[in-house]
Amino acid sequence: MLTDSVMKIEAPDGAVSEVQRKAGECYQRPAGIEHDVMNGSEHPMAFIEIEVVRADSEAKRPVIPTEGGHPIRSKAATDSDRRRPPC
Repeated sequence: MLTDSVMKIEAPDGAVSEVQRKAGECYQRPAGIEHDVMNGSEHPMAFIEIEVVRADSEAKRPVIPTEGGHPIRSKAATDSDRRRPPC
């Protein structure tokens, strides 16, 4: 998490749960869990999601924007963010 946030998570059956997360925390979910994440906070929330897929997977992979063949660094990937403790 990049910000303290309340994440509302909606399951396919419509059930909604709320999870409170602090900036710097990380978490994982088992593979294949369908869900929709919404902001339950009074302020904007920001997080980075990494999805690991097998090379032979049928999953559609996101397109990473590049400049000169190198990934574009986002504001979230600055040196100051690297000082956070590892998850």
